[in-house]
Amino acid sequence: MEKVVQRRGLLSNLKGVVKSVVFSGLVFLGLQNADAQVTFSLGPKGGATFSHLSKDKSNQDSRKGFVAGGFANIGLARIVAIQPEVLYNQFGTRGEFGGTNTRLNSSYIQVPVLLKLRLPLGAVYPNIFAGPSWGFRNKASYTVNNTETGESIGYGTTAIKKHDFGGVVGAGIDINAGPVFFTVDGRYGFGFDEINNDIYGLNAKNRQWAVSAGIGFLLGKNKSY
Repeated sequence: MEKVVQRRGLLSNLKGVVKSVVFSGLVFLGLQNADAQVTFSLGPKGGATFSHLSKDKSNQDSRKGFVAGGFANIGLARIVAIQPEVLYNQFGTRGEFGGTNTRLNSSYIQVPVLLKLRLPLGAVYPNIFAGPSWGFRNKASYTVNNTETGESIGYGTTAIKKHDFGGVVGAGIDINAGPVFFTVDGRYGFGFDEINNDIYGLNAKNRQWAVSAGIGFLLGKNKSY
């Protein structure tokens, strides 16, 4: 029964991703001919991540990892854009909880869909953004070491749930350079669901700070960001 519920949840999240991407595309197509300011761009991005869990933060050391993938930027106007992304993202933590040392390493394929508000200052666009994010577990390992007995227990990928729904908030700067633009941002990601898959010590949610940079290539008729 639990597996059926998890599968239904995964399918629900997948449907949400598809609906968000389709909606973004329809908005772009519908406004392309009506507004000369509408732009569409694609590009790669990557950066560094610092992850932990939502519980007992003082007893944890963040896991340092990386994030890499691609994004699409749909500029509805100079001040508003929708930015869906597809990212490979590393999570995890190291900590000491109740006489045990724990280490969690995990990775996800994440699909954030962000609403981006921009302030045009010539060729420079400071911005803030927020939106939902769907995560699909890739790999994971979880190790628990008993500091008193020296006993060690290891768990594999199934230690955490297959999917993780959450949110993203952040701020950044985009720099227009003709047919391309450069983007840098900092963001905070937070899961809404506990990642625990009936394994002791994982009844917590993902948390992550990230800094990333990318380059977008403007496509279509409008080459001005």
